[in-house]
Amino acid sequence: MGLADGTTTGVGLALGMAIGHQPGAAIWLAGLSGGLAAFPGMASGRYQSQPEDGTAGAAVCGLATTAGSVLVVLPFLLSSGTPAVLAACAVAAVLCAAVAVLRPEAGWQAWALSYGITAVAAALCTAAALAGA
Repeated sequence: MGLADGTTTGVGLALGMAIGHQPGAAIWLAGLSGGLAAFPGMASGRYQSQPEDGTAGAAVCGLATTAGSVLVVLPFLLSSGTPAVLAACAVAAVLCAAVAVLRPEAGWQAWALSYGITAVAAALCTAAALAGA
């Protein structure tokens, strides 16, 4: 689930940097760079762990990771401060719903995993930013 990985990365970067009072352009660049950097790592990891999916499966995983990271920080390209943070959280909520629907688990467990993992990432990065602020 590259989309889940990208979403948690985007949320962590967005919240951590926003709490650290970084400008919107810096948050956007960090999310974009993080997403692009994650592409080869996720793609190669997928290829090595599931070679039967071939390079196409690996590329889809890498692209999904990049998409999750970039989509969450996209509001910071257009705005900053609280409006951008709220928009980023809304994007993350939509991405978590998409991941929950795509998960092999059914029902509430898929939703709990999707939102729970992202909430843990958000909490960890928020705590780190507050400790460093």
